[in-house]
Amino acid sequence: MEQSDSGGVGAKKGFLYQDYAAAYFLLKMLRDKSIISIRCEVTDDIDVVYQDYIEYVQVKTTDAERKWTLKEFTEPSYSYVEPTGRQRKKQKVSNNDSILHKSMNCDNDTGKRSKFRILSPRDVLKPLIFLKTPFHARPEKTGRSELLFQLKKKISDYKSPNGNDVEYWLDNATWEVIPAPEQLELECRKMILQSAYSKGYMLNIDRDCDVILNSILNTLTKKSATSRIIYSAKDKGYVLLNCCYTVYEYSR
Repeated sequence: MEQSDSGGVGAKKGFLYQDYAAAYFLLKMLRDKSIISIRCEVTDDIDVVYQDYIEYVQVKTTDAERKWTLKEFTEPSYSYVEPTGRQRKKQKVSNNDSILHKSMNCDNDTGKRSKFRILSPRDVLKPLIFLKTPFHARPEKTGRSELLFQLKKKISDYKSPNGNDVEYWLDNATWEVIPAPEQLELECRKMILQSAYSKGYMLNIDRDCDVILNSILNTLTKKSATSRIIYSAKDKGYVLLNCCYTVYEYSR
């Protein structure tokens, strides 16, 4: 893990959408046994650890009402370097900290290949729509070459810590739009009910789901607020056994 607590401990309050997002991916473990664990605030906002790859989920919640633009997604901040030698003017230098840069920077695990996901309540404008296309449907869709050209134009030859370029990111990235935390909550409740029913348990849709989901959310909140400096990535993870125990033990 990055040895820093910025964004993990101090800023945890108020991340309701992100909390439900973590529960949403965690509950998918009950159906998808290829998911090993969910990590909160380790590499990205949420790391979904599969058997053969890690999907790094960046949750982007802002107050803006407009759709995401390509510029907003790729624009970094800049610093100015004082002139040296024959250089007479300050040099404008990218800090490589755009949303795209940050997502690519998650590609630093040498043991597993990387995938990427942007999750947001806001939809995207046309240049980014290709990212919403499921991987299996992309060969039949147009828009990849145009988006790749624009991303290369914005990010130049920037590469991830593992040496992968923006084309690798594009071919392994997806953008998911879920408009509100209430919708995430409904999806979580549905997965809890389906998982319990598949084991022969009938739950009270209000009382039982509330207790189970709140238990999961409380645990995830504690995991995400755990210090990166003091604890390991394992301490900030939630594994399938924990999830099954929470749902099935309460169901009984």
